[in-house]
Parts: sequence; structure tokens; C-alpha cells
Amino acid sequence: MCLLIFPKHLSAQTNGSFTSGPIPMCDTVTFTSVVSNMGINYPTSWSNPFYVFFYTLTNIKINITSNHPQTLKISVTSPQGTTLILSAFNGTSGSNYTNTVFVKTPALNITTGNAPFTGNWLPQGGSLNIFDYENMDGIWTITVIDTACTGGGGVGGGPVWTDGFFNGGAGAGGSGFGVTYVWPPPCNVFLPPASATICQGETFDLYNFYATTNGYNNIYLSYNGAQVVNPNAVSASGTYSLGASYNGTWSWCLYSGNFTLYIDSTNFLGPDQNVNLSCDGSPYDLKSLYNLNNLTTSWSFNGTPFHDSLANAVLDTGIYQL
Repeated sequence: MCLLIFPKHLSAQTNGSFTSGPIPMCDTVTFTSVVSNMGINYPTSWSNPFYVFFYTLTNIKINITSNHPQTLKISVTSPQGTTLILSAFNGTSGSNYTNTVFVKTPALNITTGNAPFTGNWLPQGGSLNIFDYENMDGIWTITVIDTACTGGGGVGGGPVWTDGFFNGGAGAGGSGFGVTYVWPPPCNVFLPPASATICQGETFDLYNFYATTNGYNNIYLSYNGAQVVNPNAVSASGTYSLGASYNGTWSWCLYSGNFTLYIDSTNFLGPDQNVNLSCDGSPYDLKSLYNLNNLTTSWSFNGTPFHDSLANAVLDTGIYQL
């Protein structure tokens, strides 16, 4: 039998590039991006009780050319009006934000880095989770404030500062959103029926059949409408009903199915028996106690094997095993 686990499926994509333009010194400029058809920004770990496809904002990437990033304050504002500072006055003695990606996942805060800022960073002002449960559709705004009001240089002959530039175009050198499309697994799945056959008097570990073999937890097993008291050792023949969930993010998804236990009693010899030997010393035929037609037999007396033919006429008291 094959039981299938359906994990969530993720596919990353970039949605909505920003406008581009210069960043004049001693000025505030904004760059916008129009987002559509995204809907609510749910957390990646959302339990998804309505079983729907959804999007989640995972990162914001910027590209800024500037030889004085330490005078820049950069923030992003959602269509709902929520503002998050991405980076403010960082990068002294360096240049540029080059494919700088602000992420939700673990990373160093941008304040710990050095220009040129490249790779993954946490926003200076907090987590991108601030935008969770907001509608992503609408106009997103990147605001860049350049507090420098002179051209740099000055005493010591330092470099001359020039106006920066914000590249909002699409592609590797542009700025935009990292959005993940989350596809939840099928839920309330009815699993294919399973079965096993045991000999009479044996038991079957039904719990571990599902828990160990297939990775389920929170397993509920019932038989004839009642909960199975000891699912690790079931012995009654018939159909058992399973209810289970998967151990993981989608643990709210329910899986159900039926398991049939068969008992093969074709060659069941019967229970242990006690007999009394005759007081007159007559032998006793042990083979008369059982239906041994078409069976090959072996015997022992008090743990010592003896020939099958002797079982027709035993004289000694003790324990005989068939």
C-alpha cells in the first residue's frame, strides 16, 4: 500500500518593479510600484483554515548607486500606509546598495554591514512581518531622503559627492518584491484501503503501521464505532477506521482510511489441553486431540523432541508440545 503525503509547494517570483530616477542631495524622492492580483499578504506559516492558494511577501530588493550611502534614509510604505525603515545612514566610507535584499528569513541587520551592501539583510526598522495580513494590491512606495546638502570633499581632499540614482527597473539590477506563491496540500484525503493477515492468537501493531511507516501523528483508530484501546496490539478481525494528521506545517489537514485485519484460522490447532492418563496404564493417543489432516507434525516431551510415531501411544505424564 502507498500512502501519499502532500507538502506545500512554493514558487518564488518577483512582482512589480519600481520607477527609477535620481536621488538629489538635500532632497526627498519617492519611487513607486503598482502591485495587482496578489491579495492578502499571509505569513508563510499561515495555517490556512480555508484551504486556499495565497501569496506571501518574502523580500524587498533595492539597487541604489551612491558614493555617500551614509547620508541616505530609505523606507518602504505599503498601500495600507504602513512604513518600515529599510536602512538609515549606513555605509560610511563605502558606495552603493547592490542587489540588496531585505528578507524575512534569518539574516544580519543591515546596520552590521558595510557598503557596498549586497545579499540578504534584515531591515533596520524591524521585520517584513509588519506587512502581514495587509492587502498587497495597490501602490508601494520607496522613499529615499538624502540629508547631504554639500558635495563632500572639503578639508583633506575627500571624494566629491554626487547625486545618487535609484534603479527600479526589472531584472538583476533592478528593485522589486520577492513574492512566494503558496499551494497548500489536498486536505481531508481518504487514503487507499489497507489490510493484513495474522494467525489466530497473534496481534498486529496498527498504530505503528501508520505512525512509523507513513509519518502521521495524532492518530485516532476506531473499531465498530468505538476507539481502539490498544492500537499497538489489535487482534479482532474486521475493519478499523483511521483518522490522522501529518506532523508538520499542514498538521490541520486530515487523513482518513480503512484497515481490514484478517485472521487465518485454517490450521489453528486449538487451545492448550489437559488430559488424564488411564489408571490401568493404557497408552494415550495425543494425535486424537487435534485435526492433523494434511499437516506435518513434530513433537517434544518436556522440551525433548521425539518421533512423530510415538505420539500415538504415550505413557508418561508431563508436558507435550505439538
